[in-house]
Amino acid sequence: MEVELKLQITAPDTRALKRHSMLKQYATSQLHEQKISDTYFDTPDFFLQRSGACLRIRLSGRKWIQTLKSTERTNGNNGGLYCRDEWESPVEGPSPDVARLYDLVREKRKWLKMLQSPKVGNSFLPIFSTNIKRTTWILCLPQGDRVECALYLGTLTLESKQIPINEIEFKLKSGDPTHLFDIALALQRDIALKISTLSKGDRGYALIAPQPYVPVKAMRLILRRNMTVEQAFQEIARNCLEQIQSNVPGVALQYDQESLHQMRVGLRRLRSAFRLFKNVIALPVELQQEIDWLSKQLGGARDWDVLSGSTLPMIMQSVSDDTQLSELNLAVLARAKKEHKTASTAVNSARYTRFILCITRWLLRPEWAEVPHQCNPSPIEMDVMDFARKLLARGGQRLLKHGRKFDAMSTNERHHVRIAAKKMRYATEYFKSLFSEKKVQPYIEALTNLQNELGWFNDAAVADCLLRELQSIKPSLRKSIGFVREYLASNVICNNSNMCKSWKKFTTVNYPN
Repeated sequence: MEVELKLQITAPDTRALKRHSMLKQYATSQLHEQKISDTYFDTPDFFLQRSGACLRIRLSGRKWIQTLKSTERTNGNNGGLYCRDEWESPVEGPSPDVARLYDLVREKRKWLKMLQSPKVGNSFLPIFSTNIKRTTWILCLPQGDRVECALYLGTLTLESKQIPINEIEFKLKSGDPTHLFDIALALQRDIALKISTLSKGDRGYALIAPQPYVPVKAMRLILRRNMTVEQAFQEIARNCLEQIQSNVPGVALQYDQESLHQMRVGLRRLRSAFRLFKNVIALPVELQQEIDWLSKQLGGARDWDVLSGSTLPMIMQSVSDDTQLSELNLAVLARAKKEHKTASTAVNSARYTRFILCITRWLLRPEWAEVPHQCNPSPIEMDVMDFARKLLARGGQRLLKHGRKFDAMSTNERHHVRIAAKKMRYATEYFKSLFSEKKVQPYIEALTNLQNELGWFNDAAVADCLLRELQSIKPSLRKSIGFVREYLASNVICNNSNMCKSWKKFTTVNYPN
């Protein structure tokens, strides 16, 4: 199993890296430089890629080495940390040796079956290549860990296309994976490093068939009934981080509305997870501050996106003459674009990189595991099934309590119901795999329907605040803004009966237990 942390570096910063005091302090020998050439192979229909594998042959000096890697990381998109299967063997020349690959993966049925597929045979072809100058240091850390630090500078080539390769890899030879993050954080204080979410193989395949950045929703989360509370929390938090990190390209490079929305959903799910487990797991104050900061950086763009992409278009479609709203629409779109620049700047910042590195490290080796508890066993060692049942029972009762006399509630009171419903939905989705599908799915559907109705109510309230803010900046839009605010106010009144029906329907469905 290969364990490595990948980070991107700019070419001008490589000189500062080579001179960095930390590398000099922990290096057990002088840096070693060599030129390496890699050729990546696959079948004509890219069977290996589709099977979650990557095959390359490296020429290093006079030696040919073939490497088969899994492209499926065991920890998902986990802060740049790659934990995956890898098999390596010498070969006689620049072509794959399938027989030796069989021997390498013989104990791994999945990979042996893949190589024995009729689609493989001897049909491997060179797909793309890299030419790189690799500089390596072998580090011995104070704790005794041995880490290979490798700087890769070069190009990836596909026919006439070329892209630069500028990255650092910290490969764990022996010791604790969390110390890879300690090295990265120490370097990141002085050098602008970014988390790398794509391997060189990933980038090569992306050149073959460029794909637009696709917004990523929450991945399927599976908890096992024999898990402890601690293990369940770590799985949930990693799942949330994966959703956040997977949407970085769309937010940072394309100002994509849905990518930003899904990144923000991942962040909200993460915050919700911390609240759910707060009685047994304490989030460090500095991490809470960074989560609050990122939420603020993304929140403005999302609010203006909803107004520009949903609320205003709905109103413009319902009026016979929307010309009076066209200028307002342009002003709202311009403000949304400005807020997306703010979000993109935040995600591209050193602060964001540091946050992801810190929280990923914390999840790998949490401080709470070292704090003694008065209870025996401690709460984090308890069975997750009992914990989930009690938590969902309390959350369900709390939500019903918030919703008493729903018909007569004020705007602020319904806002509290919406928040409680959202928390309950996240909690139920986290623990969904622990319960019967027949019991849990109707409850989630009822919660979703209620949340959607209350969400429109909240969108209207947020839109009113944004429009008042816009009016103070652009008094010339007073008339059209006044019209939209009145429309929203009357629409909220009309939708009141739908919200009440959704609430009544929700109260008839039992929470899973």
